[in-house]
Amino acid sequence: MRLLSVRLQNIRSYLNGTIEFPDGSVLLCGDIGCGKSTILLAIEFALFGIMRGALSGNALLRNGKRDGSVELRMVIENQEVTIRRVLKRNGEEVVQSAGYIVKNDVKKDLTPVELKAEILNLLGYPKELLTKSKNMVYRYTVYTPQEEMKQILREEKEYRLDTLRRVFGIDKYKRTRENAQTYLHELKARSSRLEGTILDLDDKRARRDEISETLRKTETKANELRPKFEEKQKQAKEQQKKLTELQQDVNKFKEINYGIAMQNALLLQKVEQRERTANELAALGPHLSQLEDELRGLSKESVEEMQRRLAEKQAELSKKEEQLNACKALVTELNVEIKNAAALQEKIAKMDECPVCLQKVSEGHKRDIHSREAEKAKSARKKLSDEQNQEEKLRAEHLRANKELEELRAVLQAAQVTRIKQSNLAEKKARLAELTEQQQTLKKEVGEINSAKIRLQAEVKRFDRAEELYELAKKDFDSLAAEERNAALELTRVDAECRGLRQQTDALDKEIAEKTATKQRLSQSRKIQQWLDDFFVNLMTVMEKQVMGSVHSDFNDMFQLWFKMLIEDEMLSVRLDDEFTPIIEQNGYETEIENLSGGEKASCALAYRLALNKVINDFMSTIKTRDVLILDEPTDGFSSEQLDKVRDVLHELNLPQVIIVSHESKIEGFVDNIIRVRKEEHVSVIN
Repeated sequence: MRLLSVRLQNIRSYLNGTIEFPDGSVLLCGDIGCGKSTILLAIEFALFGIMRGALSGNALLRNGKRDGSVELRMVIENQEVTIRRVLKRNGEEVVQSAGYIVKNDVKKDLTPVELKAEILNLLGYPKELLTKSKNMVYRYTVYTPQEEMKQILREEKEYRLDTLRRVFGIDKYKRTRENAQTYLHELKARSSRLEGTILDLDDKRARRDEISETLRKTETKANELRPKFEEKQKQAKEQQKKLTELQQDVNKFKEINYGIAMQNALLLQKVEQRERTANELAALGPHLSQLEDELRGLSKESVEEMQRRLAEKQAELSKKEEQLNACKALVTELNVEIKNAAALQEKIAKMDECPVCLQKVSEGHKRDIHSREAEKAKSARKKLSDEQNQEEKLRAEHLRANKELEELRAVLQAAQVTRIKQSNLAEKKARLAELTEQQQTLKKEVGEINSAKIRLQAEVKRFDRAEELYELAKKDFDSLAAEERNAALELTRVDAECRGLRQQTDALDKEIAEKTATKQRLSQSRKIQQWLDDFFVNLMTVMEKQVMGSVHSDFNDMFQLWFKMLIEDEMLSVRLDDEFTPIIEQNGYETEIENLSGGEKASCALAYRLALNKVINDFMSTIKTRDVLILDEPTDGFSSEQLDKVRDVLHELNLPQVIIVSHESKIEGFVDNIIRVRKEEHVSVIN
């Protein structure tokens, strides 16, 4: 891999800047705080995104900006690749959004996780790094921040070893060993639990054998009881059948007796009915004779004729009443007229002047009115006399007609009585005939009832012992049923005992099977324990030591080589102990790294860094980042003579691309390219 360019937009001190990276050795120079390290962090962000605990979005996005981005161009195996990652501010948090990658002029929009997976595949890095918070392979082969390499030298040896294990990808041996120890501990605990569960296995087997023997005896007893019960059951069924037949005879006997009782009751009813009929016939004869005698002297005239004559007479009487009423009204009217004429004559005689016109009434006028009213009264009296005579005549005719009407009514009533008697006579004669016929029928029915009684009495003799036989059979059946119940109870009890014993044996068999399987698991667990204890854990230790030993040898050689190149002091040498800790010897004595000068410490750290880079690149053959190396302030504290050694280091490295971040101007004299960074108004600018 070689870097071509990186473009930063709103990243820390950069608003919008592009840095082109040529091949060969490149120096990023500028004052402290001008933005050199930001370029390196941007390259790492473009490759791997935000890394928890190592590279945060808040640390990258420029203050006050809502979004920012990094676009990195590089060449991998002669293929140009462009990567773009985007940051967005979400409240107080800065997060990644979707980015893209361009390969072979094909653009793919990807999520941050998908983008990281794609890049790891391009760089040939292990896939398990996808979920890691820090990419140590990149940090120790391409770019290590200045303080991070010094820190690995100062850490405790166990931390350093764990770091190197992770870098070389051999931490799996330790994890496997630790996991094996954990699993071994669990196996031992499980074995203890399993041992506890099988302690009573032999007791369970003995108990199962004891219950099995009891079950065998109980089943034998049940097999002996079953035929006896079945025989009792058969006898009880046969007796039940016989009892049912006798019950039918008893029912028949009761039915016949009931029939005889019914016939006796019916016979009694018929005899009583015949007596009532005979009594009614005896009383009916004299009554018929009396009716016939009464009808002989009665008129034969029809009731209809009497009713017609009565209606005519009622019409005639009504007409007479109307005439009489009219005559009475005329008499009353004539009397009023005579009275009015007399009153007027009297009034006129006394009147001197007219009450209407107030003129004086003459005597002649009075005489005229008196004469006229007198004539009217005379005529009215004559008519009154005639009408009174007519009234007397009409009264006499009305009285006669009313008398005749009463006589006709009496005749009609007599005719109706006659008709009733005639109807009664006919009914009596019909009843007489009916009773006579009924007597004949009753006589016949009585004979039939007597015949039926004789037949039933003859039939009942066949079943006269049915009830006695039924009671005897019922006693036998009750005795057999009791014996059957007792046999059934005994058989049920024995069968229940067998079921209970079978359940116990089944439960014990299941428990024994489970404990036997547990015993087998315990045996297998002990074999695994022994294998883990005696072989596997030791094997992981040996394998790790072999790998680490191989790495240690190469690492130590390269560390010593680079240190001698940086410091030409025969009295000062370095080596790595078994825990990869640098051992410093000065004047033949071991000393702490903290006792070295600043330049010597920096040289030791750089030698360690370069040795680690070489060993990792050789150890991990698949990675594709071995053509580029980034050194961040590697000469911090170097003397002028030590700075001259950087030329030799670059020559010895012989890499296609080396990027050095430094503010040392002397280095400018032996690098191929220089990129200058300065800050203007808090914004980084590339020259």
